[in-house]
Amino acid sequence: MNTKPDEHIFAQAIEVANIPTLLMVLVQLTGELHWLEEPYLPKRQPGLGDNDTGGLAPEHQREVRESALEAILAWREGRPVALPEPDEDLIVRMLSVSMAEPVPAEYGQFTAAQLGQVKFLDHEPVASPDDFSVLIIGAGVSGLCAAINLQMLGINFQVVERNSTVGGVWWENRYPGAGVDTPNHLYSYSFAPYDWEKYFCLRDELHGYLEHVCDSFEVRNSIRFETDVELIEYQPDQQKWCATLRLADGTVEEVEANVVISAAGIFNPPVFPNIEGLDEWEGEKWHTARWPNQADLTGKDVAIIGNGASCMQIGPEIQDEVNSLTIFQRSVHWAAPFEQFRKEVPDPLRFLLREVPLYRNWYRVRLGWTFNDRIHSALQKDPDWEHPDRSLNAQNDAHRAYFTDYVVKELGDEAADLLDRVLPTYPPFGK
Repeated sequence: MNTKPDEHIFAQAIEVANIPTLLMVLVQLTGELHWLEEPYLPKRQPGLGDNDTGGLAPEHQREVRESALEAILAWREGRPVALPEPDEDLIVRMLSVSMAEPVPAEYGQFTAAQLGQVKFLDHEPVASPDDFSVLIIGAGVSGLCAAINLQMLGINFQVVERNSTVGGVWWENRYPGAGVDTPNHLYSYSFAPYDWEKYFCLRDELHGYLEHVCDSFEVRNSIRFETDVELIEYQPDQQKWCATLRLADGTVEEVEANVVISAAGIFNPPVFPNIEGLDEWEGEKWHTARWPNQADLTGKDVAIIGNGASCMQIGPEIQDEVNSLTIFQRSVHWAAPFEQFRKEVPDPLRFLLREVPLYRNWYRVRLGWTFNDRIHSALQKDPDWEHPDRSLNAQNDAHRAYFTDYVVKELGDEAADLLDRVLPTYPPFGK
């Protein structure tokens, strides 16, 4: 039997694809709702993993994979999608099955949009006065998003960015190990999918994505780089904003705008600890957001002040090259395992994500539920909960037990001595 070249790649991809996601693809491609019933119902998995097998028995996994391959190849050959736009009730049922937990009915419309049933950036230009303009401060993630949408609407705008290119914190932060702690298939624009190399990308790949988006949507020419905003004043008599800009050559310019969008972010300027004598200390020191390009820590005694996300990324990266590493923590925080952390997306699976929008969209929807909405019920305080000293409710307490078990395993033989120093006393997600 002769097969087309991409059939072999699809077959490879289906073998490593996520079962709960494939089930949703099957429902839409075939219109067969028995895929939402036993024996194909995924089982709920603790933690933040993808639940790739769905907990299905091997023979049922095999049936799902073989049927998905057949349906996808038929679709590639021109067979129409049986359910191109499921109604909101069915979408909620599908997501509930995929996540193996109840999803509230109000998520129907939102999920439909995430699945592409409401087109992103399908804006009709809006009428506006010729002299109406918008000033966007910052060309990071939010600034680029605002610029792209305004351009689609036909609104006159300009972006001012103090750096020499786009990216914001993803341009400025270059410390060892800098990367996302949310899967980049979710930590990305819904309207701009990308061929990601890793599940949790490092700084360079994410910055490359933002450069790609900027050029793909042709907004670079609307950005004034190396331009600082020194002052913004509202002029009530004209009902406009006046912004004082300092350009790269040191000259000052004033611009007016009807609307100002601040997309400067919350991480600027960098915050330094108030330590007596820090300014006079003659040793090497720098903020993680200002990591020197030529920094060399080989064989040195290094201290990190703070144990937040940056520290958790830097520490493992430098521990084997420094002479000693000391971390000063003011308070402890929770840590969670990510099964896909630092793992590369297999090439066949990247092919599937590129070529089958239904798979890509459902994969993203599931990530969104796992990393965002799933934990909502765990954040609600139960006034009758018997352990209010350690958690908010039974579900929150289950998270506590899961995270605690992870921390104990990571500490290994040192758990008895270190657990009390690193385990939070406040509820999970409480900080």
